[in-house]
Amino acid sequence: MTTSSHSPLSPRLHLITGKGGVGRTSVAVALARAFAERGERVLLLEAADDEGTEARPDQPSPLSLALGEALRGRGALPSASAPLRLPLSPLTEGGEAPRGSVYVGQLIAREGHELFLRSLLPVERLVKTALNSQALSRFLGAAPSMYELGLFYHLWRVTEDARVSKVVIDLPATGHTLALTRLPAQLTRMVRRGPVVEALKRGKEALTNPQRASMWVVALPERLPVSEALDLSQELERDGFPTAGFVLNRAPLLDLPEHARLQLQACLHETLTEGVAPVALSELERVSALSNLRAELEERAPVLPLGEERSSEARALEVSRWWGTPWGAGEPTSPSSTHHTASHLPFHTAHHVERSDLKALQTLKQHLLTSKTLVCCGAGGVGKTTTSAALALAGAQLGRRVLVLTIDPSKRLAQALGVARNTPRPVELSTERLERLGVTEGRLSAWLLDPQLVSDGVVEREAREQASALMNNMIYREVSGMVAGMQEYTAVEALRSFVHDEQYDLIVLDTPPSRHALRFLDAPERVASFLDKRIFKLFTPRRTGLVGRLAGRALDEVLERAFGVEVSTDLKEFFELFGGILDHLNEHQQEMGAFFKSDEVCFYLVTTAGAEVVEEARAFAEQARARGLPFGGVVLNRDPRLCDLESAQRASEALAARLQAHSLPQLAAWVLARSQEAEERRAEVAASHARLSQEGPVMSAPDLGAVASELEGLAQLAGLIVGAPVL
Repeated sequence: MTTSSHSPLSPRLHLITGKGGVGRTSVAVALARAFAERGERVLLLEAADDEGTEARPDQPSPLSLALGEALRGRGALPSASAPLRLPLSPLTEGGEAPRGSVYVGQLIAREGHELFLRSLLPVERLVKTALNSQALSRFLGAAPSMYELGLFYHLWRVTEDARVSKVVIDLPATGHTLALTRLPAQLTRMVRRGPVVEALKRGKEALTNPQRASMWVVALPERLPVSEALDLSQELERDGFPTAGFVLNRAPLLDLPEHARLQLQACLHETLTEGVAPVALSELERVSALSNLRAELEERAPVLPLGEERSSEARALEVSRWWGTPWGAGEPTSPSSTHHTASHLPFHTAHHVERSDLKALQTLKQHLLTSKTLVCCGAGGVGKTTTSAALALAGAQLGRRVLVLTIDPSKRLAQALGVARNTPRPVELSTERLERLGVTEGRLSAWLLDPQLVSDGVVEREAREQASALMNNMIYREVSGMVAGMQEYTAVEALRSFVHDEQYDLIVLDTPPSRHALRFLDAPERVASFLDKRIFKLFTPRRTGLVGRLAGRALDEVLERAFGVEVSTDLKEFFELFGGILDHLNEHQQEMGAFFKSDEVCFYLVTTAGAEVVEEARAFAEQARARGLPFGGVVLNRDPRLCDLESAQRASEALAARLQAHSLPQLAAWVLARSQEAEERRAEVAASHARLSQEGPVMSAPDLGAVASELEGLAQLAGLIVGAPVL
């Protein structure tokens, strides 16, 4: 990376993205507060969760949770069109009040749609007709990428507000961010000219100009999150969105000299080879690997590290120090080939399962033995994909023929399972690999959902003589390849085909990553609403009835003004051709809607013990019950109580003694402090466990560290379940 005098902090617009669980929201909040300290008038935004619906007042958003006291009692955030000013206290005791201000709000797709219609249609009468159109409402609410289009337009229009000097946007997690960044190119391929194209072009120009906007990718100082951050940066760059900088979040001991990190690697290796892991294993991995991981990121863009301090005030102070950073002048690193980091070492732990956990393990084992489908849901960053793979392996160890269907697996886990994109059928793990993992009678296959393959398969099977014409339709070709929206729809269709396939006894489904994991669960109802034949007829030339003709004319004017006559014609042809298979698709969706509520399915929620994530998990359990879904229980991931505390403390003391002997007192004190905090952490996790137990059986899973995404780590987690006695 070359040195540059341009600071990524200079532009007016700052977009914060990254995989779930890396702390995007806290970084966005800290950056906004730091700007306000410097006298800026800041607009802090996040994307609303649901497609076309407002956030519920009784379910505050993660952004409002991260703001803490500033928004206590206010509930959900208001629309970005009418943002709320935050009362900001001084960052330090006795300090001065911020010279600037922070306003917060949500980007809402429905408002973006309305703003676009008002800019498009010449008179208010047509606007009201369009907004009141049931057909158009369903189209905008359920058609692939329409949610992202509304979000994109709302974002672009709001960020043009001249009353603010800085805009900070907490973007959705990786998959949905890419859906937004890919939208301009996808729609431009469909629509050559017209208001939609012009709006997308102007919006993209504003978001990709490095003088006007900075794209920040947040990562944690661990091998897998850094690899995923680099992958995301490359994907964004292909979409024309260069990475201005990486934020290396929750990085411990930032001021530790490089020679001390190398010494830590050696001491840590000696301690681990004695057979036990210290309590602070994951933190120690971060400390020892920090320089090398930072160097990898700096090859692409500047890296701004943030320490472990969790309060928004302290983090804002850290961000304030970035203004003195010499951009492009990264710290020199000296990777050593003679020392091994903890990520390449075996994980040793002693599991102590409480009676309540034993009951939950037995329940989960019973579901693995009897259910047809087990669905894993949860927020991003909680280990949902890893847990799904481990449960599938446990099912295979129990003698069943299992398929794990992954929607968005991590790259490393996909490699471990032997899953690649665009494979037409699931890939079965070899007998030799399965035997090494303790599978003697069962089978384990894996498949990564490919929306295009699934969509084409449905058309070929159901459209028959019209299949060729439909697949050659320009609208179909682009829509079926879109990430946005198609994942949920095609996942339901793929699951249906595998359920009917007698090749598998059990299907473990890793649902799409989303904040409340509800889009996938609502997919059958949403698709059925969108694919209603009465609605489709309004988009086709052959309309019947006075109401149908009047509504159709209003739609014609909207479509032709937005997309042009040529695209409007292709769109009508698409609806007419697609209408031939509506009965089949609606039948499939209704069938799967009923299947999700049957005793053949069991839903499991994967979470970690953080207070914010636990409350989110409880909200999901409530939503699952409200929908009548069979809720099996909770997997509480990364539970430190499953580690032998006494042995871990002895290992920590031994490590601290070695560090002290090597004249590293700062590290020695840090290791002992982490060990002393372990009991408090266990108490916090116990409290989270108790709250989750109110929702259903809770099974605790250990923190496997770096091996969690490798087959050996999956085997350890699977062994916990298989070893439980049968109910």
